[in-house]
Amino acid sequence: MKKIKSLFIFIFLMLFSLVACSKADSKIVILNGESIVMRVGSVAKLEYSCSDDLKDYITIKSDNTDIVEIDEDLNIRAIKPGEANISLSAKKYEAKLLVKVLANSYDKELRLYSSATVARVNETITLSYKYLANGVEAPIPANPTLTIISGKEIASINDNKITGLKAGRVKVVATLNEAISNELELEFIEGANLNKIEIRSSKYYLLEGETADIKVMSYPSGNYNIKLIADNDVLSLDGNTIRANKTGQGFVYASYNNITSNVLDIMVVENGPEPNKLDISISKSNLGALEEATLSFYTHSDYARKNIQYKIISGSENAEIIGSTVIAKNNKSFQIQGNIGNTKSNILIINANEIHEDPYVNVSQKDFYRNYEPAKSYMDSYYRTKHSLMSGSISEQDQAPTISSYRPEVNSRFIKNSEELYEDNGNTYLVVNAYGEVVNRIYKGGAYVTLEEVAAYVYAFGDAPVNQTESKNTKPSKSKWGKYLRLNNTFFSGDTARYPYEPELPDISGVNNGGTRYYEMDLGTTGTDCDPKYPAKPYNNGSSIVRGAARIVYTKEYTNGRPITNKEDKHVFYTYNHYNDFQEYLNYEGGWGEMFGNISGGGSISSHTDYNPTDYPAVVLRKINSSLLAVGL
Repeated sequence: MKKIKSLFIFIFLMLFSLVACSKADSKIVILNGESIVMRVGSVAKLEYSCSDDLKDYITIKSDNTDIVEIDEDLNIRAIKPGEANISLSAKKYEAKLLVKVLANSYDKELRLYSSATVARVNETITLSYKYLANGVEAPIPANPTLTIISGKEIASINDNKITGLKAGRVKVVATLNEAISNELELEFIEGANLNKIEIRSSKYYLLEGETADIKVMSYPSGNYNIKLIADNDVLSLDGNTIRANKTGQGFVYASYNNITSNVLDIMVVENGPEPNKLDISISKSNLGALEEATLSFYTHSDYARKNIQYKIISGSENAEIIGSTVIAKNNKSFQIQGNIGNTKSNILIINANEIHEDPYVNVSQKDFYRNYEPAKSYMDSYYRTKHSLMSGSISEQDQAPTISSYRPEVNSRFIKNSEELYEDNGNTYLVVNAYGEVVNRIYKGGAYVTLEEVAAYVYAFGDAPVNQTESKNTKPSKSKWGKYLRLNNTFFSGDTARYPYEPELPDISGVNNGGTRYYEMDLGTTGTDCDPKYPAKPYNNGSSIVRGAARIVYTKEYTNGRPITNKEDKHVFYTYNHYNDFQEYLNYEGGWGEMFGNISGGGSISSHTDYNPTDYPAVVLRKINSSLLAVGL
């Protein structure tokens, strides 16, 4: 009986233990609440807690990455208006956060489009529309109301179709709540009367003997006896095919009765070798609907053949090219590239600020870096980073900084610019020169390698660019950044007891009860000429890395883990002789302070016996303002 009783007690204790375990805190809790609201382009931090037994099993994902993305650092990024769920799961436990993404402002716009501008009586034109909030296409909350505001007797509207009742012109608008669209003017004509002719060529630059096809479009469409005309002997015609007879400029147009088309400008150029390099440019890089711009090009060498063909390689629905003229259909982004034979040009991004879809999906790295240009907007930079493409300058980096010829100072102390200018919800930092004029923009999350841009990035965002890794030995071939990889974003001790030749940096932790932690990172230069330990070799040649002696050292956080909040505590220093001497970045282009440290004080390079580091030269924290400086205030 005692054995049975003991067994019963044992089973009871086991069951109690299981119940207790089931009541243990195995759970995931999202601390942001059930839902959050964000604006396009903004970034929020996902915060959660979970029990210890689940920590190693957590997976995090967004169910709609077109609207919301989340990275490994738990940064939630709002891409475009809409809703998406962020889910955290581990074993059988799950928690969700609903993210509602709104446009950047409450400005709403309704745009009205038509399938044609001219039709016959009794024919139908289809109307369509787009709804935008702050320039970003958004879901339409309801069907707009279509109204004929002039010519009501000319046509009738049924749903989104307008049908001609008799010949004449009508004007139509769409309205939706407080938004009213552009006016569309449409024309209905009797019978088969031709109203308009447009022509396009398959090529606009030809070599002697080459041919191109002419496409003829009539409005309204129909079988008309349209005649193509070449007005000089540079070109000849065979049906709808033109042939280049000799070098020069030829013109082609179409005619029917008293109606003539647009005139095509065809260039017949001399033959020659393919160019080694091809550059293209455009007269305007931002275009509104129906605005035009002119393309131009330059070949290397000059005697290369010049039968260029321009092509819209992304966003072809947003523009068209006729010869060297670009015509925008709307204000959305598109990309243009030129080619002569197998030689491709740089890529032009038009309306970069209106990028809302990934423009680099089908762009190879070879094409991207051919005649490279830095990013034109935050969204441009964002999509580049998704494909491990650079955002900033990729010019070679010399060891010594380029210092502005003018550095404002007060009472023999250099001014460190206190003004911090941001755009795009804090994602774009405006770099100014010594006179306070904006000269560059640095984009959060972008990839940068040059001293000026890396220093500005670190100063603006308090961390390293995306192409900088903590590792000290990653090979370029193992990194998606290749030759633009930079190493060693790690803690910097500033231990002056261990390294007595190093100068003491302001309020650095570990020295005299300093309260600020510093980090360091490699700055890829072509070496150094002041320390024999570091040869003057390129930092990263794509296959191997020679780390050199150049570093950026910056304040990362306070010793209690809080981010740097006081401008007085924000420092970015540069050393190119391996911590012997430093110069402070003064928050403007070419703004580098007085060099201080061991060599400046007359010590020997990296010596533990012959050292004499000078003190940090104090600066004046003040907004750059030339009018105040002029009177010595």
